Amino acid sequence: MKTPLTPEYVKKYSDSLEMVRLAPSSGNTQPWRVFFEDTTNEFHFFKKSISKRYELRRLHDIDIGIALCHFELTSLRNGLSGNWLKHAKENVDSIDDLQCIMTWKC
Repeated sequence: MKTPLTPEYVKKYSDSLEMVRLAPSSGNTQPWRVFFEDTTNEFHFFKKSISKRYELRRLHDIDIGIALCHFELTSLRNGLSGNWLKHAKENVDSIDDLQCIMTWKC
């Protein structure tokens, strides 16, 4: 699950991931991390707290919402079906200091 996401690896979702990369964020912190799990065909979106000040004001949550919106709208525009899932914490491997926010099931 810790494989870097390259356009060749994610193929048809490369535009969606590029739009996540370009999504605006508070102070340009980009507090999201995305991992693709090929065994379940899922993209897991994690939040990494970058700034305590932004986290206290919940700005990172807003940033994540914008990134998720960019991913979904681009995917749908490109004819890619999928839906959002909120997995229980024990169902998604934890990674360092990242908090799992949502999962896109392809």
